[in-house]
Amino acid sequence: TATDPYTFKAYAQRTGMEAEKYSFKDIANGCYSEKKFDLVISSFALHLASKSMLWAMLSQLSELAPFLVVLTPHKRPDIPTSMGWELVEEVYQERIRCRLYRSLAFIVTEREEEGKEKEEEEE
Repeated sequence: TATDPYTFKAYAQRTGMEAEKYSFKDIANGCYSEKKFDLVISSFALHLASKSMLWAMLSQLSELAPFLVVLTPHKRPDIPTSMGWELVEEVYQERIRCRLYRSLAFIVTEREEEGKEKEEEEE
């Protein structure tokens, strides 16, 4: 799944696939709340979000995927653990930062679901 409200046409031309047109605000408001992903990749986007939007959006995403990769040309965004993500590794090459984060919320959610499944099996 890809999303970009501004360059979705260019994405379709380059990849031959359609992109969603969701904005940062849409994601923060839960447009993907019914989905789960293995990985979320943000390429040259999150440094553009305001701090309040970033917090709302990343908190929402932390419940949808166990990992987040952020590619950015800046030191921004600063993603503290209060946003639901823990920095695992950072690579810096040719002015590009690639950061891998692990979700703190997703792990709790998955463990809670596993616990509920075990309880149901025992009944």
